[in-house]
Amino acid sequence: MFRKELKVKPSHTPSVKNRQTLVQQLGENCLVETAEAALKQFPALTKSNVEGKGIALYFHEKNPILFSDGSSKSVYPTLYAIYAVPELAKCSLMIRSSVEHFIFKGADLMWPGVSNIEELPDYTEGQFIVIKDHKGKPIAVGKLATNVTAVKQMPEIKGKAVKILHHLGDELWRLGTELVQPASFQQPEASKEEAKADQAEDGRNESSDDPGDGLENNQDGEQAEDKKEMKDEKEGEKEDKKEDEKENEGKEEAKDEVDMDKAIYEAFMNALKLSVKDSHLPMEPSTLANSHMKCCTTHKIAFHLSSYKKVRFEE
Repeated sequence: MFRKELKVKPSHTPSVKNRQTLVQQLGENCLVETAEAALKQFPALTKSNVEGKGIALYFHEKNPILFSDGSSKSVYPTLYAIYAVPELAKCSLMIRSSVEHFIFKGADLMWPGVSNIEELPDYTEGQFIVIKDHKGKPIAVGKLATNVTAVKQMPEIKGKAVKILHHLGDELWRLGTELVQPASFQQPEASKEEAKADQAEDGRNESSDDPGDGLENNQDGEQAEDKKEMKDEKEGEKEDKKEDEKENEGKEEAKDEVDMDKAIYEAFMNALKLSVKDSHLPMEPSTLANSHMKCCTTHKIAFHLSSYKKVRFEE
């Protein structure tokens, strides 16, 4: 929704009546009591409109706190608001680490990428939802695309889970200070070039008459996008698996190298004590290795698998 650079009009301070309306609109996506408590933490609230999108933004100091989606009167909290008031994240779900980068590139969330489906309450379609990473940190917000109850009854989990409205690193996030995320949370890097590339790629799925909506033009387009995102998620999981295998192989190789170093050292010391005589010196390194060291150990020694690599004379 916020992939393109936002042109924000001059701000003004909302009236008391406007703030009361804001509480009701925000309360539609969380408890009214929570909305009231949240707005009390942002007394210096200002409102700005986004040119050409019909989207209203509400700022507290330098950070956007609330936003409208441009197609309804609903108001949603940004990640800045959720970090300041965790109670706003009451309705949430967690995702697998392998799908986070797809969200940061602008994709919607598919059900196969959700890690705690069985633990979810009976959330309904259209409900505001906070998406948390595998460590439990909020990284995006959106609207549920399917009833959770229906998904749990599926023989095979598939389909779109959440229509993403706002995520960490998008243009809405960049309007703020980008400094309020929890200390243990690392912000993903997203360059302007990547954002432009994503816009071009997603151009076929957005309506030019309603660029802030972010909805597909038709059902066929949505199904095609779902299939593509599911394929991308599976490929991401395969890449993660390959990286883990390479890391494990590297650890095994390092362990083998340490073990070989130990075996060569023990063979060398045993050869000096048990096999090499003064009359044998001087001696070629190959003779030392083949005629003395190898017969003084029960291990098979191979210099190319160690950190020594080879035996040579030192002048």
